[in-house]
Amino acid sequence: MYMPENGSVDIIHTGAGGFGFGNAVGMSTDEIKRFQTFIAPAHCTGISGIQAKLRRIAGSPYGGPHVELYATSNGLPTGAPLASMLFGAIGTTFDVAWTPLSASGLVPGAVYAIVLGTMSYPDPKNNQRFEWAVAPVYDNLRFGKWNGKGWVDESGLGNGWLAIDIIDADNAIDVTHSGTSGCTVGQAQDQVKRYQTFLARGDQPVVGVDLKLRKIQGTTQSDVVVELYACSAHKPAGSPLATAAIPSGSIGSGWTVVNAPLRYPALAFEQEYAIVVGQRTPGSSPYEWAVGPVSRTTFFGKGNGSSWTDESSVGDGWLKVWLRPPLYPATVDVTPPAVHGNGFGDVTNEIERYQTFTLSQPSTVLGVDLMLRKFNGSGQSDVVAQLFAARGGRIAHGLEGVGGKTHGLGSTIGGLEVKPGLAAMTPVAPWGACLASGTILAGQIGTDWAVVHAPLKSAALSAGTYALVLSQRTPAPARYEWGVGAVRARCVFGKGDGRVWVDESGLGAGWTRVWISQADITIDLSHASPGGYGFGNSTNEVKRFQTFTTPGQPSYNGYSVNGLQVKVRKAFGSDQGDLIAELYRTENNRPTGLPRSTAVVPSSRITTDWTVVDLALFFDEDWFGHGLAAGRKYAVVLSQRQAHAARYEWATGPADAGEQFGKGDGASWTDESSLGGGWMKVSLIECISPN
Repeated sequence: MYMPENGSVDIIHTGAGGFGFGNAVGMSTDEIKRFQTFIAPAHCTGISGIQAKLRRIAGSPYGGPHVELYATSNGLPTGAPLASMLFGAIGTTFDVAWTPLSASGLVPGAVYAIVLGTMSYPDPKNNQRFEWAVAPVYDNLRFGKWNGKGWVDESGLGNGWLAIDIIDADNAIDVTHSGTSGCTVGQAQDQVKRYQTFLARGDQPVVGVDLKLRKIQGTTQSDVVVELYACSAHKPAGSPLATAAIPSGSIGSGWTVVNAPLRYPALAFEQEYAIVVGQRTPGSSPYEWAVGPVSRTTFFGKGNGSSWTDESSVGDGWLKVWLRPPLYPATVDVTPPAVHGNGFGDVTNEIERYQTFTLSQPSTVLGVDLMLRKFNGSGQSDVVAQLFAARGGRIAHGLEGVGGKTHGLGSTIGGLEVKPGLAAMTPVAPWGACLASGTILAGQIGTDWAVVHAPLKSAALSAGTYALVLSQRTPAPARYEWGVGAVRARCVFGKGDGRVWVDESGLGAGWTRVWISQADITIDLSHASPGGYGFGNSTNEVKRFQTFTTPGQPSYNGYSVNGLQVKVRKAFGSDQGDLIAELYRTENNRPTGLPRSTAVVPSSRITTDWTVVDLALFFDEDWFGHGLAAGRKYAVVLSQRQAHAARYEWATGPADAGEQFGKGDGASWTDESSLGGGWMKVSLIECISPN
């Protein structure tokens, strides 16, 4: 499954039927070609590929259909093709195929058409016929055929499954609209919560959610709580997969677009999910969610606290789900069926609980999923998740094995003294300093079992055994339970009272999913200087660049870029356009050629104070399978969507040896390293040789 570096126009669905094109022997029809229209999104400058769901129903198994890009008139293709390309071989069952159809100069807001057809072979028996998967999605787009004489609109059949890789588009699933009416959410009853569904375009991480909300009937609303659910029958199902909050103070009585920092490591291709919105304390001062018609494949409704009701007839809730290209992270799973729970967070002997897991190779922990619930009341504080190395021997299940929390301390087991150095008689338990920590807000956890996400990220970890430790911020009788199931071999589950660890693996294993990737490397060009230099004006500071050099000696194995941080702020006003970051090769210590990758951050996420911005800037490899080369210099370039007087500043401090900082006026680059260096952190993942 190919995924674009930037955004995509998605006309996707789960329909099982299709309509054909192409004439194979004995199958002569007037369906010679098929077309599907799309609208170029705002800021679009071109396309770099398309995906279509197709199957071959007759003819040669070799070779695939050809694809063309057309302008349109009155919803139908017109003129000569603007670009063309071929697909590879297509199988006999519906599957998603990709081809690098490329075109520049698209006009935002203009309607274009993707046209699929077939080739004629010298031997007619090789002529092919294909089907394009079709189902209703968007009423304002057109689907149809070429019958040999003219284009025919057959939009009543539905839409052809299509995803277009757009250059300079937001990497997001877009369920936005211009509707100005809304539906209530956050009441104490009936409209307690609201949900909006969407289809995932690929195995992509979620990095945030935008909503259009407003306060009604007063101003005493509590914070907005945003949750991600899987769906069943177009409604939320099961427990939340992830949760985030939006402060009440960031929403006014007028329509406000706000961001929830909701993160989830991997949506599943073509699966349906729901964003659920409520408020921390439902009451008489609720919110409204802007509603308007968007798509037939998305569903909107309400929840009363015990059941969900479909209200899609009123439209769709305004929603933008921000994504990044897939990392395909692996997981280490300790996920037995949770049939009971064991507590943590009290003030006596269950202050902490831990679960061990093993990494088979050097890795970075990206986050942790846990099955938790509140127990013995509802006044709990936040859950604190910590990661430790684990050390010790293994003792028999059911024996109250006690080990000192500091490695090497003596302890007793069953009344017998264990001397320092007898590690084989101490439990496998957390050891040493905390390696990483994360917090799960108390409001994200209810009294029913729920899978919640701890945003815990480690530095690079070596292969070995580790322990995840859970506690609550303020121990109290109102505590938590960890979902526990069947005993797992080589996984230790236990508790701590603040002094010693006790192995209780006989109770089972705590439900834990650890998201991991290959160990990463950070190039750190950060500093504490308070000054900065501008970019994004329309004269000589259109862009700014900062170089960085990849580690090691030049070799075939290189690096993937796994994200970027910069410190910036708004200057000379507050109506800046979106921030754009680009990755370039360099020549003579300056950017050269075309961008290798691009990321966009909405202007609303940056303030007039210095802001460290996370940019979803990723690069895996070029057409030759090469990532960033080792020991080479690259440049990160910052600009804004529309250059004008209200611009940005890049925090600038002491220059790093061997690196360059400068500006661009749109025609040439100027080295200004004498001013210092731009604040920047670049995350890399080393490409591992298959040998």
